[in-house]
Amino acid sequence: MAKLLTQLRFGEWLPDLPELGNPGAPFVQNALWVNGGYVPALGFSSLGASLSARCQGASAAIDSDGNTHVYAGTVSKLLEYDGTTFRDRSGSAYSTPDGGYWKFAEFSSPGFPALLVATNGSDPVQSMAVGDAAFAALAGSPPKAAAAAAVNQFLMLGDTDDAVNGAVPNRVQWCGIADPTNWEFGTLAAQEAQAGEQFLNAVYGPVTHIADGYAYGLIFQQRAITRAYYVGGDSIFAFDTYEKQRGAYYPNSPVQLGNVVYFIAEDGFCMTDGQQVVPIGHDKVDSTFLGDISQAYADRVVGAYDPVAKLIRWCYCSAGNSTGIPDKTIAYHYVDQRFMPTTQDLSRIFSSRSFGWTLDTLDGVNMNLDLVTPSLDDLFWQGGNLQIQAFDAGNAYGQLGGDALDASIDSLETAPNGGGVTYIDGVRPVLTAPASGTAAATVQLLSRSLENGSYITSAPASQSAATGICNVRVAARYVRARVSIPGGPSGGFGVATGIDIYGSFAGQR
Repeated sequence: MAKLLTQLRFGEWLPDLPELGNPGAPFVQNALWVNGGYVPALGFSSLGASLSARCQGASAAIDSDGNTHVYAGTVSKLLEYDGTTFRDRSGSAYSTPDGGYWKFAEFSSPGFPALLVATNGSDPVQSMAVGDAAFAALAGSPPKAAAAAAVNQFLMLGDTDDAVNGAVPNRVQWCGIADPTNWEFGTLAAQEAQAGEQFLNAVYGPVTHIADGYAYGLIFQQRAITRAYYVGGDSIFAFDTYEKQRGAYYPNSPVQLGNVVYFIAEDGFCMTDGQQVVPIGHDKVDSTFLGDISQAYADRVVGAYDPVAKLIRWCYCSAGNSTGIPDKTIAYHYVDQRFMPTTQDLSRIFSSRSFGWTLDTLDGVNMNLDLVTPSLDDLFWQGGNLQIQAFDAGNAYGQLGGDALDASIDSLETAPNGGGVTYIDGVRPVLTAPASGTAAATVQLLSRSLENGSYITSAPASQSAATGICNVRVAARYVRARVSIPGGPSGGFGVATGIDIYGSFAGQR
């Protein structure tokens, strides 16, 4: 065995940058950047319940006693998870289009504590006190709407359709102050109750999302963002369109963390704090994502917040997808500002809260408590904790805490001999074992002798049990290593941080 030539840490996934000189990793799959290293992305794990049709929207809400309730909307129903199964909470039969979706908003005022509002743009807006037996059409004849949010003490609806104006995609309307059943506008009584409407500039497209807030709300159109802040008096709200190029082009992509909203615009991934818009995917993943996404399923680009790993995740249908079930996910570590891709079929992901489990309700997850994942000590099983949940391709309900997915991570490309030829005879992946078992990594070398040459990929080599080195051999100027770790019930790894490369210099030919 030759000497140790170099040690390389795994870098940031940067598929948009050229492979030569890429400061990060040109290829990563099913590995998430968490706490300074890559950890395995976990697969779907069922919680023992399912829907009878594709989930077209889901949310968790808190009742007036602080208990968690999980709701989901399908083409014709609104349902609630009761710890064992989904129970129909529909007030009537609904007609959500195949390309449509449900959006949920929580509203609270002295007269309407813990009110949950659900809207799909096609049927009358639905509401009920969280935990009640059934939804019903929201009183006061509000317009049909595709977006909804609580802003200050008002419920605001966007992309509306009513008897007076007809369908107006660029319009928002809000209820009387603290009264979501008062939807008059244009009268003296409405003015006194502070209900009203606003027509935004139609050139920026329909209202796709409204982000809630007390000081102000953010109204997203396809190509603009408007800050709506309460001023009272005759105006009630003031509207400041501070972004006139980017908006929430994909209506289910916005993910809100406090006053910050992460979203996907027509030109890629962005964030806004209500004052400015910052592109976060430029020179990183924007081109790769926009070249891969299927525009036929734009409604299924869905974002959700994963608080444990500090990730924002977006699932989407990739190019050529014919099922309409999102098959890829891009995650963003919002602290370290890094993206990561995963591949698995998830019909919906959503920001949720843990339900609060008992030994009785755990029977619906798995009768053998030793096989329940995550472990029973995990905060997942305590009620009210923020977490990400999902529905799989078969409409089963669950969470992303199952078996590790098959993972691959590329090192950056290196020329250990300063542009000369290097003979490499071994690569040692630097990674720890999973909680149980061992990490069975293999390594392939992608090498070339000219900058414009094609890569030659070696056969995969397994690790030596004694040294941890993969005996893979190649002579080339430029080389990078691809480390692959199988997942499954007995696979995965703990944390992967880089590689050690062994070899010798072989001249300047």
